[in-house]
Formats: sequence, C-alpha cells, structure tokens
Amino acid sequence: MSDPVGSRDSASISDRDFKVIWNRAGRAGLATAPEYDGDAALHLVLTFHRKVVARGLLGTLDTYEDDLNYPLPWVLQAYRALSLHISATVIEQAFYDHYGLLIAAQYDDSHGISSDKGTARWDRAQARIDATYTLTDAAIARATRALIAQAPEDFAPPR
Repeated sequence: MSDPVGSRDSASISDRDFKVIWNRAGRAGLATAPEYDGDAALHLVLTFHRKVVARGLLGTLDTYEDDLNYPLPWVLQAYRALSLHISATVIEQAFYDHYGLLIAAQYDDSHGISSDKGTARWDRAQARIDATYTLTDAAIARATRALIAQAPEDFAPPR
C-alpha cells in the first residue's frame, strides 16, 4: 500500500489532488477495485448516483437489486461512510417501497386486476420516489472533501 493522501493533520486538499481522487473513483471498476476504504466508498457512491441520475431512483433499484458486484448493502454503507446518511435512508426506504410495488404487481397478476391500474400505481410511485433523491455531485464532493480532511489515510495518494 502507498502512503495515504496526507497526514492526519491535513485540513484540506488541493483542487488538483481532489480532482485526481474524484476521477480515479469514477473510473475504478471490478478489475481496478480501490484498495483504500475512502476510495472504495466514493467509487460505490458515484457508480450508484450516476445510475440514479440517468434512470431515477426507482428505475435504478428495479435493475440494481440483483447486482452481485456492488450489492445494495455495500452501496448504503458507502453512502454512510461519506456521511451521506439522509441519502442512504432515502435509498433504503425506496428499496422497501420498490419491494412493496413488486408484491402489489404479483397480487394484481394473480387476481386478474387490470395491468393499467398496476402501471398507473407504478408511475405514481416512481414520481414520488424519484423526487426523494435530491443528492448532487456537489454534495458528494463536499462530503468527500470532509472525509479526506478527517481521515486522509482512507484515500490513496493522488498520482
């Protein structure tokens, strides 16, 4: 392992070094899994966040629940590691809402209830659930900078 980003006394990080850490986390993948906890947390948050921005929270959960590479509990833990507790709670609640919608759809199918009603229910839920996720890249960046200042040893040095 290399030396961490800075010393424990490090109060801030340069914009250049932060950009290196941010971009490295955004590019990391299964073949280049981050070896430092902070880098791994940032990678998971950015990966999930980008999917939510592209598909909405409910749409992301609909396709994400079977993700074996980045299981949802790991994603929630990563959000919490970056002190994004409210967003983690929003995602967790959306997961349970999503599960409830799937149960309702199964009930509708087994009882011959019109699929139009199920679609309308899903559309209403999607609008409501998607509106609960308000996290921005800027908020993730602020949280990451705060973690770097608090625990620089959790991040690989910028290269």
